[in-house]
Amino acid sequence: MKKVLFALCILTVSLGGKPALAEGALSEENFSNTLTLTTDYIFRGTSFSNENPAIQGSFDWANDLNAGGYLFAGVWGTSLNGFDVELDFYAGYGNSVGGIDFWIQPIFYYFPENSGYNIFEIWANASHTFEGAAAPTLNLLYAYSPRWGNGTDNTTAHYLKPSVSFSLPNDFGVDFGAGYQYIEETGAPGSENFNYLHWELGVSKSILSFDLDLRYHDTDEDSSPIYSSRVVFSAARSF
Repeated sequence: MKKVLFALCILTVSLGGKPALAEGALSEENFSNTLTLTTDYIFRGTSFSNENPAIQGSFDWANDLNAGGYLFAGVWGTSLNGFDVELDFYAGYGNSVGGIDFWIQPIFYYFPENSGYNIFEIWANASHTFEGAAAPTLNLLYAYSPRWGNGTDNTTAHYLKPSVSFSLPNDFGVDFGAGYQYIEETGAPGSENFNYLHWELGVSKSILSFDLDLRYHDTDEDSSPIYSSRVVFSAARSF
């Protein structure tokens, strides 16, 4: 099961509130792409690049609906240690109700070189931004996978992560989050559930159209060095 957890990779940038969209589904403003360089690829507190740098990119589309809300879709890819490439395909719906921004999306993690690690998951996210200078944004993410495993493994997985972020002057940001991953494995005699906590603290800054991020990660799992504490630096540019 831990081998499967190490193989799974996920989006590194979570969607927030409603994006700025133009009229017309195929308007140029509704498309975007992002290129990211990172010193380590971290998924839920765990190094998925075996503590090596990674290059990542995405292509996204979003469009307003006349009835309210918006649709979005995209593909995200990354280099991996031990795999040639990973591709994540996702699509979803977002809206705002009573000051709460929310979105829900299915996502499929695809490993061309090892299809046994392919996994399907569903995300649901809600956030609220308070008014005032440096007012916080509270965010809650829940993810569910009906089958989390390799080969004949029979598993389900749940993930919950509350977080808080602050927008500061001069394009600075600070955020803190803590997540709990629970994997229930029932496919083989003697199989065991696997769960752990992780937490992170990040500082971000936008400079000359680049989004820079310095982040500390740690977990309460000590079975492998990939779960140990680390500091990661990332630089992203959207086009």
